[in-house]
Amino acid sequence: MFENMDNNCNKKCNNRKYCYVIGPTGPTGPAGPVNITVGETITGNYDENASVTNVGDKENIILNFTIPRGEPGFVGA
Repeated sequence: MFENMDNNCNKKCNNRKYCYVIGPTGPTGPAGPVNITVGETITGNYDENASVTNVGDKENIILNFTIPRGEPGFVGA
């Protein structure tokens, strides 16, 4: 198993601490989402946290964003 370890080292920099071992290929994972789109972007109150909500489903993700506005400034004189 370790006989090819030296071949996988970073020889360009001759730095052996970046060696790795290649193992067997694992099973294929599940398919990802079909579509990802941005829905609405809303300006929230300055005292709210930013948030992202999926209003779609697992196959068709629709992300709505809420971004807080800045805190009110001082009134000019």
